Amino acid sequence: MFLATTAIEEFWDKDEPLLFLGDWCCRYNRRNIWDPLNAIIIQDPWLDRDKYRNAYNYINNLYENTLPRLSKALNSIHGENHNVRYWRIIIGPWLIWYLSALFDRYIRIKDALSNFPNLTTCGLAETSYITPLDTLDFHHHINDDFYNLQICTQLLDCLDIDFERKNTKFNRKIQKDIDRIGNEKNRLLILRRTIIRYILGHLSRFNKRGFPIIIRGGNFTTKQELRLIFQTLGKVQSITNSIASPTDYIVNQAMRKDLKNLFEQRDEFSRILNIVLPTSVPLGFVEGYSDLKEKIMKKFPQVPKVIISAGAFHYDEMFKVWSAECSEEKTELVIMQHGGVYGGGAYLPLEDHDLAISNRFYSWGWNRIDKNNKIYTSPSACPYKREPIIVNNGECVLFVTTVVYRYPYRFRASDQSFREYIAWQYEFFNLVNHQIREKMIVRLHRKEFGCLLGRRLIDKYQDISYEHWEIPFAQRLNQCRLYVFDHNSTTFLESLSANKPSILFCDPTINELHPEASGYYEELRSAGILHDTSESAAAAVNNIYGHVFEWWNNPKTQTARKKFCHNFVRTSTSYIEEWIDEIRCLADGETFVK
Repeated sequence: MFLATTAIEEFWDKDEPLLFLGDWCCRYNRRNIWDPLNAIIIQDPWLDRDKYRNAYNYINNLYENTLPRLSKALNSIHGENHNVRYWRIIIGPWLIWYLSALFDRYIRIKDALSNFPNLTTCGLAETSYITPLDTLDFHHHINDDFYNLQICTQLLDCLDIDFERKNTKFNRKIQKDIDRIGNEKNRLLILRRTIIRYILGHLSRFNKRGFPIIIRGGNFTTKQELRLIFQTLGKVQSITNSIASPTDYIVNQAMRKDLKNLFEQRDEFSRILNIVLPTSVPLGFVEGYSDLKEKIMKKFPQVPKVIISAGAFHYDEMFKVWSAECSEEKTELVIMQHGGVYGGGAYLPLEDHDLAISNRFYSWGWNRIDKNNKIYTSPSACPYKREPIIVNNGECVLFVTTVVYRYPYRFRASDQSFREYIAWQYEFFNLVNHQIREKMIVRLHRKEFGCLLGRRLIDKYQDISYEHWEIPFAQRLNQCRLYVFDHNSTTFLESLSANKPSILFCDPTINELHPEASGYYEELRSAGILHDTSESAAAAVNNIYGHVFEWWNNPKTQTARKKFCHNFVRTSTSYIEEWIDEIRCLADGETFVK
């Protein structure tokens, strides 16, 4: 039997019975090729949720054990002496995702070899290997077939499997800035915002003392940032997006010798990590690090008292290195919540990361008993980017999808495989009354990572209307009678905070909740807002469609909504004024909210 590890057909042997390592091998637009082959697909190992939780704990412990060793190695490479927090800020997101992705492929390959011991396969020649540029480049490539072929080849090689290898040209597509994805209108808005921030940034030349507070992507609109700047009398500077890491570096084996044998070989996976990690650490952390620091001196202002951001600590390498440098000069790092799952999920690696690197974290209402000294509550910024939502008695039902990655790269509560996700959607649409389905608009996510969700739905349900993000979300939300979600996300919180009739359905065995959050979700369930199955959600839509507002304005429904919003998406009519006061206090070393 032949093991196909990715969807790249030139690495399949179609003359042998095929075993697919995962659903990602079955591209929808190539089903005429793979469907007649009657291939077997390895069962998803994470259907066993106990195994999934154990994997999360294993990776989290491995991450914490690895980080000090990798930090020491990077200090040695660069002749520096930074603390672990410094390197956590810079490499943390990449490291947790890399370990998770590698472990996922390792477990699947081990399952394949255990169930089919005489497998043959074809891998990638080492001369075709690439090393990601930085965190964003890694995130792009971990959802690409070629980079996953490389990872699977490395794992099979470390497991002493004898197999054929082929050279192939790697089509490297570099995603320079995650904020630049979108339609032409979004790009023009980003350009206008960048120009304004550029002008404001250059005003720092007239401020001899510099700015005590720097904001980079803090969930504020440009207009709100202008208010913050002027009403705090120059206590704030907003900086623009940073540039991507250069693309002309090549792996320097001499520099990377200190990356070898970092792991205690407690098990087989640790032994494999010692082999593959030295060539997997992104170029920007090794070969490009010195240049990155040199550019920081030209681009960024002097050391501020406080740095505020919402998402730049995950992908923006220049900003991360600068923030890490400032943190060792006693700058306070402040992170604003930027995602809707935060506070609710049982295990969220990025939430853990944000809490670990920040001096204070501003949530949208929730707290943690064990993190009470670090978490501060503040109103959510997101609803205030949009016009107020109006009551609409029209016929439209808006159904919003999410992005599902072909290749898993994280262990996080709420993530599910694409096969499970699309099965739930099919069941929902099959059970919704035909008359209602004709009034539905399905809003597809703009990023599909090869899953072709839109194409699948259009082929199956031609009586439904479809759109991407051409129409602004707030405009479409205003036009709908009922909003239906198939995932727990930021837009669900925005809809609830705007008091738009909403129904959410998701599998509770996958969307595991934090113990401190479960009570609030249970009240949504009791009120008929949250449903545990697509069947229940479809029945609810059928039942309430004719009297949506009577159901939504029922005291039980509204009480559950308000309690949930107060804890997970708190709002305030004086939102920006509260942040102006908070920034003044931060600049003076005080705290306004708690």
